[in-house]
Amino acid sequence: MTISRSYKQIKLELARQLNFSEFSVVLNGNYAADDADWNYKDVPHLNIVHSQVDSVQTWIADEAIATINFQKIWFITLPMVVFNYEAERLNQVYFTSFGPILLLVNTVTKGSNESCEVTTTYCLFAKKPFSWLFPILKRVIIRNNKILMSEDTPMRDRRGVLRRAGHDFVKPSKSYGYEFTTEINRNNVRIAGDKNSISVSMSDLINPSSEKLGDDVGVLSFKVKEVQGVSEVWVTTCPHEGAELNLTDKCLTNGFATCPWHGRRLGPLFKVVNGEVVTANKSLPYKIKRVGEKVEISYSGGN
Repeated sequence: MTISRSYKQIKLELARQLNFSEFSVVLNGNYAADDADWNYKDVPHLNIVHSQVDSVQTWIADEAIATINFQKIWFITLPMVVFNYEAERLNQVYFTSFGPILLLVNTVTKGSNESCEVTTTYCLFAKKPFSWLFPILKRVIIRNNKILMSEDTPMRDRRGVLRRAGHDFVKPSKSYGYEFTTEINRNNVRIAGDKNSISVSMSDLINPSSEKLGDDVGVLSFKVKEVQGVSEVWVTTCPHEGAELNLTDKCLTNGFATCPWHGRRLGPLFKVVNGEVVTANKSLPYKIKRVGEKVEISYSGGN
């Protein structure tokens, strides 16, 4: 049996023996509440997207995670043991300590599929001789929160863009789980409507008039690159969780693009050599079918 105590319960118990200072930060966004929840639980992005923290994940389950974080604060890096868990749906509790200070955090998300509001409440605890540190630590925490959100918000915004373009995302149960997010080779982007394929002409592949094929955004949006007489067709959206892929020559390494959120490597979807479709990439959730002078590209991810 697992017992998850709420932020309020923990705060009341700690306040019986320690002085405390509580404050909140509110963030609104044009993305789903589930996107914020996923972002807070997304383990792999911690050491890729964030510049102020390096994380060693020591224990990961669906409902909780324990980490050793090396948090940068100005010119100092502090090691901090952090425990996060889901107290209830869209409600997470974190706690850590450094020196004589204990920090308790509660993140609560409210909203819909189109917009949400995230309230993060911080509560600092200490014995009376150390209470003078509270105003200084409040400024540091608010500053760090601003930096973290400047790095996290583009991920949530991107998913909001994809939702408005008719996409959806696999969610394994009522809530996202920390462990679920570690499976970066899953293809969790879904197409919410009936349209799951596009048809392009061979002439657009052999002599492309534009680099872009298909939809403006999403898993049915593609980029064509010519490499020594060979046409390469690349997906523009990572099918894992929807990151936009940077497909400039400068950002391709040894014929692969790298997801900027989770580090997954993706090669071209297929190539056209001497007028024939060859080298279909079986690691991507697509089916390629040649029909006369047309090529049908079907998306099969999101299962």
